[in-house]
Amino acid sequence: MAEKKLTIKQAKFLKHLTLTGSPTEAAMIAYDCKDRNSAKVIACENLTKLNVSFNDLMDKMGLSDEELTGHLKRHLKAKKTIGYLHNYKKTKDGKVEKVAPDESVSNEFIDVDDHAIQLKAAELGFKLRGKLRDKVDHSLDDDTKVLLKRALERRKKKTDGKKD
Repeated sequence: MAEKKLTIKQAKFLKHLTLTGSPTEAAMIAYDCKDRNSAKVIACENLTKLNVSFNDLMDKMGLSDEELTGHLKRHLKAKKTIGYLHNYKKTKDGKVEKVAPDESVSNEFIDVDDHAIQLKAAELGFKLRGKLRDKVDHSLDDDTKVLLKRALERRKKKTDGKKD
């Protein structure tokens, strides 16, 4: 962040920005805005004027690279707890009978991998390392184009020769 002399409201905005993580919310509090649209405009102006970067904000909030990596590692091993519903029960005479769905009870719980969370964490990790991009470049270099053209020509010659 720039080392400028801040107004009281700007300092209050930065303080609440680090506490809430939301520029709009920080502007609502610091500038006593009556509606969120005004707060959004003020927040945008402040972020531009004060030259606040996302990395600076994360550092001020105590979210270092090491801490984020720790969270990422934990999420790669995320678990969720599920219960098992008993659909059958033993009667007093030892027979097994089906139970109505509203009578099913769960007294057994197990931890299983939370694949959705694990996948999201892995995706984020690969994106942060530059190994995964939202936009994929499918263009071919010149050498590959030449090889592909030759292969298609050979294939065409083979299929043309079979027709005769």
